[in-house]
Amino acid sequence: MKSPIGKIGRRELLVAGGAGGLGLVLGIWYGTRRERWRKNVPEREGSFSPNVYLAIETDGSVRIWVNRSELGQGVWTALPMLVADGLDADWSRVQPVQPLASRNYGVQFTAVSSSVRSQWQVLRQSGAAARAMLMAAAAKTWGCAREECATEAGFVVHSPSGRRLGYGQLALLASREPVPEVGAEDDLPPRLLGRSLPRKDLPAKVDGSARFGLDVRLPGMVFAALARPPRFGARLRGVSSRHAESLPGVRQVVTTDHGVAVVAVDTWTALRARDALELDWEPGPHVSLQGSHIERDLRTAIEGDLATARTAGTEPAEASRTLHAEYEVPFLAHAPMEPINCTVWLHDGRCDIWAPTQAPGRVQLTAMELLGLSEPSVSVRPTFVGGGFGRRVHDIEVREAVAIARKLTTPAPLQLVWSRTDDLRHDLYRPCALHRLTARLGDGALLSWQHRIAAPSIIKPAGGEATWVDPVGVEGAVEFPYATPHVEVRYRAVPTPVPLGFWRSVGHSYNAFAVECFIDEVAEALGRSPAALRRELLHAAPRHRGVLDAVERSAALVPLSAGRARGLAVHASFESYVAMIAEVGEDDQGIRVHRVFCAVDCGRIVHPDLIASQIEGGIVFGLSAALFGRITIEDGAVVESGFLDYRLATYSASPEIHVEILSSRAAAGGVGEIGVPPIAPAVVNALSRLRGERVRRLPLC
Repeated sequence: MKSPIGKIGRRELLVAGGAGGLGLVLGIWYGTRRERWRKNVPEREGSFSPNVYLAIETDGSVRIWVNRSELGQGVWTALPMLVADGLDADWSRVQPVQPLASRNYGVQFTAVSSSVRSQWQVLRQSGAAARAMLMAAAAKTWGCAREECATEAGFVVHSPSGRRLGYGQLALLASREPVPEVGAEDDLPPRLLGRSLPRKDLPAKVDGSARFGLDVRLPGMVFAALARPPRFGARLRGVSSRHAESLPGVRQVVTTDHGVAVVAVDTWTALRARDALELDWEPGPHVSLQGSHIERDLRTAIEGDLATARTAGTEPAEASRTLHAEYEVPFLAHAPMEPINCTVWLHDGRCDIWAPTQAPGRVQLTAMELLGLSEPSVSVRPTFVGGGFGRRVHDIEVREAVAIARKLTTPAPLQLVWSRTDDLRHDLYRPCALHRLTARLGDGALLSWQHRIAAPSIIKPAGGEATWVDPVGVEGAVEFPYATPHVEVRYRAVPTPVPLGFWRSVGHSYNAFAVECFIDEVAEALGRSPAALRRELLHAAPRHRGVLDAVERSAALVPLSAGRARGLAVHASFESYVAMIAEVGEDDQGIRVHRVFCAVDCGRIVHPDLIASQIEGGIVFGLSAALFGRITIEDGAVVESGFLDYRLATYSASPEIHVEILSSRAAAGGVGEIGVPPIAPAVVNALSRLRGERVRRLPLC
């Protein structure tokens, strides 16, 4: 379905007045057609119609509607800061509001590190337009020139006389002002941006009042657990539910296209009863599938014809030396801490959904399609999300919950919860990949770089695997930043029955590993230090060099401990640049990453602490994958079932992390995913140096 959302211009900002305590409300038009959509602000009793971003109450409080999901990354703070900065609001009076899914908010899609960088201008200018209207209202009240007015954290001030009026006092008058033409964002001097202000989501998370998907409780709610096919492509032949139905608290056993569900008075009872089901599954076409078969298919593909993703320059006729290497990465699961869940209530010809989702608009469309309902009849209430990492852009659990709810003999709100085993064995996995790299060297220089990638594709190929390049599958490889006379990147999509999905940093997560490890091999072959060679080859990439120089300075301040080695990686993704140095040791207890130094250039900065925390989280997330992450396929099924066999880096295994954020006037880049790609190659480069031999396969443990 083509998105109806278009770009929002300054003149498309609108102002509407309301009744009761409603003061100034600033919203948007949207659409690509001439007849723009508009939803009027209704009479309100403590809430507003969802076309608004900003509301100033007559008591001076400011509500800001956040059209992205709060995954722990801080959008409940960063996005309101953009509005509040243009408004010159008192941060203590700002309250974020999570809206229902609504096209009036544009694309409510939290992914690809896009929240701040995609909305910087429209949000900041919406605040600036409101501020200008408040000053115009104050000027009329005082009978003075508009130019004599300024603002100070929630007040309009008359500079010559020192008179002050609060935003709340001016809200109703300001709502009658015409929308002004606000200047370009560079003309709006920052007031709040660049400061680590108190996070708006933390108080509720500390006192326990924050509402995640699992916290949803409604009168008369029932709970469901679903028995899914045990193998890829398996189908249900029969079911005996007598033992399950005999357990106290079981309400109903439901068969759907997704499997067999038990509905009970609580989740624990539903899970126990599900395990008591007697199920007969037809094995399906993939019962003999093994991980070794997938590795064989990758190797066969990489030996064959690959589609060209990038080619530049001319391959040298002669080279004094040629290097070859292969790098391998496995399937990975998302494994968010909050189990996958969804709450659905079908009643009175409508559908209400509560979901910890990264894509509430997609959830709404899915429910509309499944139930044949119109948009006003389906409400989606996004909750806080206990970890997304790309898994919650998908809506499998929504489809399952709707299918179960439709079959309830006694309609009731229903919450479907996946167990940890469900999550690991029925995830949408990060693709495995095989990389073959060739470098031709001569006269102390890199003359040619060739990178061949064979991997299953998250996106279905258009026209056949052999001639098609998945842009997600080659990201982080086609942007090869190092200067060389010849670059060639080729790709082959390898079919697999294993379900695939977007995983934090997507293609960058495995392509950065291969690129940054092999460039280290090139440096070693040329007798150069990894940093010196990178610096030379990045002569036309100043932002890459900037983070490289910064991380070297940071690491130089801390002496290297005996028995350890350091490894370097530099990578750009989501319009941001990161360099990392990992300090690694190894003993009888295994591999230990002791320290990670990191330098980040993510353009203009909203909230430094949010950036640092996202980099730290990305490092630990990526470290879990580098050290332990592996999904194993045996007999057409996933083997891993919990955190005992799908390990994560615990607190004791997490390194000391030093993050330096570079000052930049470049446009804001993404932050949430950029810490993941460089950590694996930095660790592997250190470990290879420590061992004196190259490591080319993940995971390491």
